Amino acid sequence: MSVPLRSPGALLGALLVGCSMGHKRASAEGSAHSPSSDDSTSAAPDGPHSGDTVDSADTALLQDTATSEEVPEFVLWSETRLADGALLSFDTNLPSDLQDCLSMEVRGAPCIDVDEDGLTDTWEDLLLLHFRPLVRLDEDEPFVEDPEAVLVQLGRVTPASSGALFVPIVLAWSQDYGRCGVSAHHGDSERVALQVLRTSSTAATIHAVYTAAHEGEVTDQGAIWTEDTLGMLEQASAHDGLHWIVYVSEGKHASYGTAEACEAASLVPCIEEDCAPDGVTDTAPFDRLPDIWNMGEPAHPLWTDLAELGLPGEDPWVEQRFCGGLDRTDACSSPLVEKLIESPF
Repeated sequence: MSVPLRSPGALLGALLVGCSMGHKRASAEGSAHSPSSDDSTSAAPDGPHSGDTVDSADTALLQDTATSEEVPEFVLWSETRLADGALLSFDTNLPSDLQDCLSMEVRGAPCIDVDEDGLTDTWEDLLLLHFRPLVRLDEDEPFVEDPEAVLVQLGRVTPASSGALFVPIVLAWSQDYGRCGVSAHHGDSERVALQVLRTSSTAATIHAVYTAAHEGEVTDQGAIWTEDTLGMLEQASAHDGLHWIVYVSEGKHASYGTAEACEAASLVPCIEEDCAPDGVTDTAPFDRLPDIWNMGEPAHPLWTDLAELGLPGEDPWVEQRFCGGLDRTDACSSPLVEKLIESPF
């Protein structure tokens, strides 16, 4: 059973808490909370999490057995801020490590690890919400005028052998619009990826970013942004706090760290990239902050059917072409699973 995330966009500036990010095997409704002027957020979960595969052992993970009034009730908060030497920093009062979470002497903390990677699922959810990029579009991007178009972000937070966290974020578009009237197809699986370092049991920072422009193609313009170049990436305040900006090329949606990197990518007609709204003073009509969903781990997925996200027929963990929930007889795009598993770092 899948329970959909209460959309950040639909909540008009609220961030989600608890396990309300659409977990397939353990579901719950969380509480919304609104950012304050310093981009911090806080909220308390509505109550214990439940799902069709959660048994009595999982109840203990939620620490709901503590009934004494002397044991404080857990009240979740989180915030994003700028950080020296890193793109963004994220902090919360919920431990990232499941065992650390279980050791807290509180009632009602969402200490669950359904995808079995050792990380508290709600901590992963919050990290994805805070670190997901704001997507900036070209002024001629067909998506802006397409009422049937779908764009969602599919994320994963997983420990890497380096000790860092590998955080791929797939920008899943229902349609690639092509360029100069050619190369259009259903589905467009683009991505960025983050290398995230935990700086404490609760906090983390973005220390490297991968923008995958035309990944694996002859026109590959992929780039890794590290300490020397992270400062070139931009941030913007959105309805739910501070986010970094990814620029996507008109029609083809290749991801770039800056508008300059995009528009310098090629000088060949019909391959030349266009990014960012030119000649406008207000970028808001061309900015999108898509909802993000935690996919979990391959062996313990949180989602296998993306129909509830507007992408029917799509499974992020199987080797099938991504068609954006549209007709599968089309050429379509690369499988989602490749973008969620393969690390560029």
